Amino acid sequence: MAPASQELQRFLGDLGPEERVALQKVIFKITDSGIHDFHFRLQCLHDDGFDTGLYEKGENVASNSDGLQGEPYGDDGWYAIHSKYPC
Repeated sequence: MAPASQELQRFLGDLGPEERVALQKVIFKITDSGIHDFHFRLQCLHDDGFDTGLYEKGENVASNSDGLQGEPYGDDGWYAIHSKYPC
């Protein structure tokens, strides 16, 4: 294991249960925000006429959405269907 990874592993090993929960919440929030912002940018590029290159079954996913950034949420969204930790 790389020295930087060992240092991180030691740090994480020293965290208490409440600190681990708080860190997990921060990581989930950062990840969710990143996914949202990525989808929002893809939608903006599509709306400005750029081909995002993101296709499913031959169709541009941004063309089939009224807002990619909202797709992960809701009862039939990605998080509800696939996530171990739904929003």
